[in-house]
Amino acid sequence: MEAINITVNPDLTGFDKNILEEFKQFAIPRLNKIKTKLEIPVKKIIADGMRSTDHYGSLISDRGQLRVEFGILDNKKAVEDIIQAVQSSIQLDVIPPKGTSLGGIFIGAYRDNFSDALSAQGAQYISVNSAGTSTLIEWLKWLLFEGDVIIIADYGVFGHAKKGSRTGSHIMVKTKKEAGKLQPWRVPPAFAGTVNHNWITDAAKFSAEKITRLLEETGREVLNG
Repeated sequence: MEAINITVNPDLTGFDKNILEEFKQFAIPRLNKIKTKLEIPVKKIIADGMRSTDHYGSLISDRGQLRVEFGILDNKKAVEDIIQAVQSSIQLDVIPPKGTSLGGIFIGAYRDNFSDALSAQGAQYISVNSAGTSTLIEWLKWLLFEGDVIIIADYGVFGHAKKGSRTGSHIMVKTKKEAGKLQPWRVPPAFAGTVNHNWITDAAKFSAEKITRLLEETGREVLNG
């Protein structure tokens, strides 16, 4: 899980063992209180981070490149379902005091395999063509992981379609029918992600500074309260 760790590590090496244990007993309930105060705002910060990206704008706009090329019908609901799934997977835990450390807070921003987001309703759909053939469109998986890999070798995206389009403007056309005009299809380069650099990881990294600042402010508030 992508993590943000904040630990309390004053220099306690010269303290008497009994005093150190008293410090630890003082720290535990306050760390639990900090964790409780952080849970809702941390989830909101990461969700807002996902909504601040170009990926989000391209997915929710009815004419957004990602929306029309992926062929997502109920795009706004699909995207919000994914964001809520990521929010639900965010994990906050108390790091217990150990040794000369007074403990801290662990914040897991998302799961390493993105399983929560990928299992969200709307992260994929079944497409049925005019011949009745069904195809699973795993659009979120493609967006997050596939980078510049060609996903559909013998089809390209054709815009301004008059009929047959799920989104009212774009369809997939065999590249041989439009020789020299269409390229094999891949995720648009401006949005193409890999496991370490994609819509969700970028949002988490964007949010990390805000979360760290919030954690420090909340810590001071609790300790001084």
